[in-house]
Amino acid sequence: MFVTGVPQINVDVYNMSPQTVFLIFQYLTLVLLYTDGMAWTPPIDRRGNKALLNKERFFTLLCEQNNFMDQDTVSQFYMGVVKVVARELREHKIARLPELGDLALVPQRPRLGWMGKTRVYMGPRDVLRFYPLEKMRIYYNKRQNAT
Repeated sequence: MFVTGVPQINVDVYNMSPQTVFLIFQYLTLVLLYTDGMAWTPPIDRRGNKALLNKERFFTLLCEQNNFMDQDTVSQFYMGVVKVVARELREHKIARLPELGDLALVPQRPRLGWMGKTRVYMGPRDVLRFYPLEKMRIYYNKRQNAT
């Protein structure tokens, strides 16, 4: 089995010190575990999952839930909610959504990361996190334990 980008090494392991063998082993495990820059894929199939709500179906269901209101009115109201959440995140770094939970911009600590095939230092940056309400977490935890 040949791995692309990995130089072929012919070594005599029996004539080396244990430290050198350990370092070669660490290097090979790092090289063999590296996947040539493949990105992390989320556990849900966002592109291929046809059961996910698309934009039209989402607004249609929202209209039905609100006693068959006009779709333009519902979409304008929803976009207003999105703008309010974006403004709150920009100003206060936290947006509370009643009956759902909190959206927050949480600082991520500085770390080493991959940029292509080189490791680089990535400074601190804000990442978006969702913290659901306790009653929502309890409800979905009970649902998982019931089945």
